[in-house]
Amino acid sequence: MFISQAYAAPTQQGYGTLVSMLPLFLVFAVMYFFMIRPNQKKAAEQQRMINAMKRGDKIVMNSGIIGTISKVKDSEFVIEIADDVQITVLKNSVSTLYTTKSDAGSIEKSAKARKDIADSSKKKH
Repeated sequence: MFISQAYAAPTQQGYGTLVSMLPLFLVFAVMYFFMIRPNQKKAAEQQRMINAMKRGDKIVMNSGIIGTISKVKDSEFVIEIADDVQITVLKNSVSTLYTTKSDAGSIEKSAKARKDIADSSKKKH
């Protein structure tokens, strides 16, 4: 009598499997939006920066070497790190453009000047 009742009871196997997989999908979604997607954006921005570099730009390598681009090739830069000392490096090994404190100061001053001009024009109106 008990066995026939157990076989007669409806099962919800399909629904139970979906519910048990839901946390896995949620973890993947969270990882995508907090880890994978920002890294993809950062890599794309780095690639755009490298593609925009030209002869004469001062750069910093991942190793910390600072130099000036003297020649641009397909996948390489020839950089001058001292007078008459040139090395060839892969484009992917470039960390960032090099800016000195005086460059940063002039950028900040020009940004402040633009802001002051905008503020003063708002006060006149």
